[in-house]
Amino acid sequence: MDILKKCAGVPLAIITLASHLASNRQIKPISEWYVLLNSIGSGLTKGDTNLEEMRRILSFSYYDLPSHLKTCLLYLSIFPEDFYIGRNRLIRRWIAEGFIQGDNLFEIGLSYFNELVNRSMIQPSDFDDYGEPTGCHVHDMMLDLICDLASEENFVTIMDFIKVDTPLGRKVRRLSVQKAGLANTRLLTSSMSQVRSFTIFSPAINQMLPLSRFEVLRVLDLEDCYLGKSGHLNLSCVGDLLHLRYLGLRNTKVYKIPAEIGNLLFLQTLDLQGIDDSAKELPASIVQLRNLMFLNLTEVTYLPVGYRNLTSLIELSQAHITQDGDPEELRYLTELRVLCLWLPSGYSPEKLPILLESLGHLHKLQSLSIKSVGESIAGNMGDWVPSSLPQLRDLELEGWYEMMPTRISSSLLPLLSKLHIRVHQVRLADIQVLGNLLALRSLFLDSDVDTATKEERATERSFMLSPDAFPRALECSHLNVLLAPYMFPRGAMPMVQIVSFGLLVSDILSGGDWDLCIRNLPSLQALSIKLYGEEGSTDRYSEAAAAVERAGDDHPNRPFTIVL
Repeated sequence: MDILKKCAGVPLAIITLASHLASNRQIKPISEWYVLLNSIGSGLTKGDTNLEEMRRILSFSYYDLPSHLKTCLLYLSIFPEDFYIGRNRLIRRWIAEGFIQGDNLFEIGLSYFNELVNRSMIQPSDFDDYGEPTGCHVHDMMLDLICDLASEENFVTIMDFIKVDTPLGRKVRRLSVQKAGLANTRLLTSSMSQVRSFTIFSPAINQMLPLSRFEVLRVLDLEDCYLGKSGHLNLSCVGDLLHLRYLGLRNTKVYKIPAEIGNLLFLQTLDLQGIDDSAKELPASIVQLRNLMFLNLTEVTYLPVGYRNLTSLIELSQAHITQDGDPEELRYLTELRVLCLWLPSGYSPEKLPILLESLGHLHKLQSLSIKSVGESIAGNMGDWVPSSLPQLRDLELEGWYEMMPTRISSSLLPLLSKLHIRVHQVRLADIQVLGNLLALRSLFLDSDVDTATKEERATERSFMLSPDAFPRALECSHLNVLLAPYMFPRGAMPMVQIVSFGLLVSDILSGGDWDLCIRNLPSLQALSIKLYGEEGSTDRYSEAAAAVERAGDDHPNRPFTIVL
C-alpha cells in the first residue's frame, strides 16, 4: 500500500513497479519490496507526474533486466516516438546484430520480446488469431529514458533536428535518421566506417547517404522509404556490403533487385514485400545466399531456378511459383516454419500433386498458405491434407476439395489453430469433424451454394453439434454453407465471438417454435446470416430476416447482426 501511494495513481508508475515486483512470474521477497519503497523517496504527488521521480521508477525496471534484455530494450531507441514496431522486424534485427545466440534464434527472440511485454517495458499492439501481439509501442517516458541511456553508452546515435553543423564527436555504431531538415553537412562529414546499423525513416529519405560510405554494415533498414526510379538511393553498391545480415526494403517500391545481392553471403533477412510490380524476377545469384533465413517477397516475384540451395530458410513468404518451375525444389527447404506460395493462373494439374508431395517433407512447417493468381488452382486437391506436418498451426488452401478430406483430425494435426479450406460439397457432419479440432481458433470454410437433396436436408434439419465442439474457436465463418436452425447446443463454441453461415428461409418460417439457439454462444459479438431459397418472395425474405434480427436482439450480448 505504501508503494502504491507513492505512485499517486499514475498508471505507468503502477504498472512498471508491479511488473518489477513480480518479474519472471515470481513475486520478489518482502525485503526487496522494502528496498524499492525506500529507494523511491517521496514518490509522485497526486496530480503531479514529477518527471525525475517517474524516471527513477522506470529505471528500477530497466536495471532489473538481465543484460541481454537491457541490450534488446536499448535497441528500441532506434525507432521514433509513437512508432509502431513490428515484432518480426524487431526480432530479425536483433538476430542480425548478434544479440541472440542459440539454435532456434527466432524462438529465442520471441521469448525476449514477450518478456519485455510481460515486464511492461513495451506496450503490445495488433494481436493475431492466437491473441499474441504482432508489434509494440514504447511509452513516451520509457522511450526518453532508453534514448538517454543509449546515448550515454554510445549504443545508438539518433539524428533528429540538429542545429549545430559539426561532425559527430564519437564513433557512430548504430545510426537512426528520423526526420527531415537535418544539417546534411554533419552527416556528410562524419565517418561511417564503424556503423553497424543504419536505419532511415521516410520523412528523412532525402538525407540518404551513399552505400559506399559504409564498410562494416550489418543492418540496412529502409522500410517505407520511397526508392522508385526517382528515389534517393542507388542499390548497385549493395553487393559491396559484405557484412550485411539484414536488408529491409519493404514498401520501398524498388523496381529492380541488383544481381550483386548474391555477394551478401552472410545475409539472413531479405525483406522485399511491397517492392514495385516491375521487379518480377529475383536475380539468379540469390540462390548463393545459403545463410538466408527470412525471405519476404511480393506475390508477383518469381523464385529463380535453384532456390533449393536456400536450405537455411525459416520463412518464405509471398513467393511465386512459375508454370515451368520444378516444384520438387521445395522438398529441400526442410528448415521452413512459414511458407506462403502463389501459383500462376491455371497451374498445371500434373504438377500440383508433385508440389503437394514435396510439401509433405517439410516437417517443421507451422504455417502453410497456397494461393493462386487469378482463377483458383486448376483441378482439385484430391484428399490431400498435410497430415505429416505435426507442427502445423495455420493452413490456408485455395484449391478445391470435392468432399471434406478424411484425414483432418486432432490426432494428425494436434496444433492446428487456423484453417481456411474450400469444399464443393459440405454436409453438416463435416462441421462436427472440424469441431473436433481441439486447438482450432479460426475457421474459414468456403463452399458452393448448397447442393443437398430435399431428403438430405430433411435429415440434417435435426442435426446438432456435440456439446464439446469447437472448444477454443474465436471465429467460425461458413461461406455458402447452410446450417441447421437448432445446431448450437449449450457447451458448444464457448469462446466464439464471430459466426457467419447460411440458413434456408423455409427453415425459419416452417412453423413451430423456431430457435436459432445462439443464446447458447456466451461470447458472441458478431453474427452474419445469409438467407437462401424463395428468392422471388420479398415478403417471406423480410419476415425471415426480421426473425434472425430478433434472435440477435434476444442474445444477452446484443451481437452486431447482419442479414444478407
